[in-house]
Amino acid sequence: MEQYELPWSPGMLCEMIDFMKFAPNGIGYLLACLLACTSCSDSKTEHELTDDAHRLSSVPTRAVGERPVRLAPTTPSSDSPVVMSVTPDNIEALHLLDSVSGTLRPASRDDSALQVTGRQIKLIDPDQLMVIFFELEADDFVSVRARLDVQSGLVTSEPCQSLRLIRLRELDDGESLQSLRAEGGLPKSEGRRTPLGKAILHINKKNRELSLARWASPPAADGLATARKVLPQSDQPTLWAAVLAGDSAHPIALGNLQVVHKPVFERLSDRLLIPTTKENTAATWVDLKVGGEQRTSLIVPPGISETLEVEIPTGASRLSFGVCVPPGQPFGARTRWFVEREDDDWRQLASGELTVRSQQPLRIHVQDIDAPWPESPEGPDRTRLRFRVEGNAPVAFGAPVLLAPAAAAEPRPPNLLLISLDTLRADHLGCYGYERPTSPFLDAFADRATLFTDAQTVAPYTLPSHVSLFTGLLPPSHGVLDGGTDRLDATVVPYLPKLLADAGWVTAAFTGGGFVSSDYGFAAGFDRFAILDPLLNMPAAQDRMGTAAVQRWIDRHHDTPWFLFLHSFATHDYAPPEEDFALFDTRAGPPSERRELALFPGPDGHKHADPTPEQVEDMRNLYDASIRYADRMIGQLLDSLEQNGRLDNTFVVITSDHGEEFGEHRGMKHARSLHREMLHVPLIVRIPGQTEAHIVRDPVSLTDLFPTLLELMGLPPTRSVDGRTIAPLLPDGNRRTSDLAAPILLGHIDTHTSRRSSLQVGPLKIIRGDMSDTLEFPASTPWLLYDVREDPGETIDLSGQRPEDLATLRQHLETLEAGLRTQAAPGTLEEVDEAVLEQLRALGYVR
Repeated sequence: MEQYELPWSPGMLCEMIDFMKFAPNGIGYLLACLLACTSCSDSKTEHELTDDAHRLSSVPTRAVGERPVRLAPTTPSSDSPVVMSVTPDNIEALHLLDSVSGTLRPASRDDSALQVTGRQIKLIDPDQLMVIFFELEADDFVSVRARLDVQSGLVTSEPCQSLRLIRLRELDDGESLQSLRAEGGLPKSEGRRTPLGKAILHINKKNRELSLARWASPPAADGLATARKVLPQSDQPTLWAAVLAGDSAHPIALGNLQVVHKPVFERLSDRLLIPTTKENTAATWVDLKVGGEQRTSLIVPPGISETLEVEIPTGASRLSFGVCVPPGQPFGARTRWFVEREDDDWRQLASGELTVRSQQPLRIHVQDIDAPWPESPEGPDRTRLRFRVEGNAPVAFGAPVLLAPAAAAEPRPPNLLLISLDTLRADHLGCYGYERPTSPFLDAFADRATLFTDAQTVAPYTLPSHVSLFTGLLPPSHGVLDGGTDRLDATVVPYLPKLLADAGWVTAAFTGGGFVSSDYGFAAGFDRFAILDPLLNMPAAQDRMGTAAVQRWIDRHHDTPWFLFLHSFATHDYAPPEEDFALFDTRAGPPSERRELALFPGPDGHKHADPTPEQVEDMRNLYDASIRYADRMIGQLLDSLEQNGRLDNTFVVITSDHGEEFGEHRGMKHARSLHREMLHVPLIVRIPGQTEAHIVRDPVSLTDLFPTLLELMGLPPTRSVDGRTIAPLLPDGNRRTSDLAAPILLGHIDTHTSRRSSLQVGPLKIIRGDMSDTLEFPASTPWLLYDVREDPGETIDLSGQRPEDLATLRQHLETLEAGLRTQAAPGTLEEVDEAVLEQLRALGYVR
């Protein structure tokens, strides 16, 4: 499906400015599991796509009454065409370059420099280089992905510096990689020094800046290392070479190297406006992003009608959809739209008129329409709907869905309200012992909910943490790490919003955007995806997308089970209203004068001087005031929903993606360390009817929420997750807590500024840090060990005092990470090495 560009909100700009400096990279593979893969073919018609969406909705679950019938696919397009792929199956695409003689020859299975197994091409001659040629079209943005096995007992990133990307030359008109091969322009086995081989050797030696120096994680023995690099645009088609080198100590085994088309965020200004829509002569499904809204939409040009065959749920009550004129139409253009149902003739269900009053995307809004469905108790099981447009501008029909109330004979399934307050560390809330009055509402709410005192996230930055929240997968498993190249694909991983949508819930998200946006795949499964922060303290945004819009959406869907995800940067952005800042500020002057003073990177150093105590105090005051504001806004929303009965049958979950640092370990803000101030997040869960506080002191992981919420909603568990259900820890849990597997308390960070991983087992926590000087902030020591029971602030490093504990936890961490990245493709438990599985079972990670 065609992609429109995303308008940026202030929260999104802040998030991207904060993270573009240190894009992480790499991809891991699922730990001992089989992914449920459901995807639609690009060659199918819109009707077939719709039918696929209906088939995918047949998820076994307890009765939900009649499920919503969605006319649009529930998973937006996430296509990434492969430009080039080299595996043992197409070894002829590989060349070998002798680094001594300069001879360049095609590879073959019987070449003495190689060992070819079922899934690998292993380079065993240290004098040879692997060379893969590929072509990039003009103006292409692409991502190179490589998966390499490093045969080394050393935990080091040095062997992984051996993939180079070399730009050879521009291609002439009509020239291509295919034509070069056909015409013999690429070398054959002549046993002579070739000009192309000489050029590769020269560039490989001189242009070290083209080396792929950033990897997913330091490889363990026989472990899988992965690499990513984004290649720039070019005005002309170009010939490139990927060059891989090993040596006698570290032979390289190529599992799969791919060049993949991938959109890249190069400049923020490029994404502020939506391109002009193309001239269409037929209706088309697109992922429309306009005015802070993302909806899979049917674009119908003027003078065109589109007819869809739809299934009718029993007791159908209304057809719900959104309408707008897509951006790029001339000012003053007018158009009329009609939605009609086939009866004896065509019966009109809804109609309207739209006038283009602005070409600015942020001023174009989607209007929500509810068309009553005619009563037809004896009517057909299927009918046809026609979407028709007259005038001089196309109309977008956003996420049309046919709704019916939950069956009266069945218990009404519960609703789910999931709130993520970005960058909220737990110990700055009163209910977690903080002495300042940051959270009066959340404190009172926790008095009639379940408070998890030791909830830990999996990464100190937004993108991987939220993917883990929605999938139950650890970052090395889901691989969505790099904000420049990675994107969640809900067709290949279990994804909570899509599972709920397919099982009968209507769904909506109101987010601050940035990484939590449709650009990163989060819109899958959501009928409505709003990309303007509902809590942010900005009047322009509040008028359009404030908490009132959230309440209106819930009011419109009160008769149907619903799932609402609310995400806000209110705490992240350090922009509290004056009235909230006044409660914490001890110095004169408006907060705007001090908001940007102490944004120093960390954790083991600073670009500039260390922040002064006054700067740290300013940032902490602004942060606490931002929490107070977010607390007030959440309180207004939940109080209103409770007063009108909207929460009577609703599970409420309030959490965060990561914490924040104020110099505890010589860093400020987040995304660069794995200490407790980064990983300890709030988790408050209220089940319907709960009136008393319930405290859970067991450690839990953010990945545990996914299987837990599936169980609470009555959906079957999925096999391919790293988290475990913690429903037995809630009041009235129907199983013994002793049945719970041990939590996987893994932390992971992989950026060009910092690469670290952590693991807590019982009271002991280990942190591994990469000391490579290629990082902006390398670790000062490779290993840290803490006893978090005796030292919850992680201030005393015990690695020198307790070498046996350090060795044990080091082995645990390496074993776990090896298991997470062992698979070069989704696999089953039987495909993982049994020795690795046995170690994971001993640790309680696998049963």
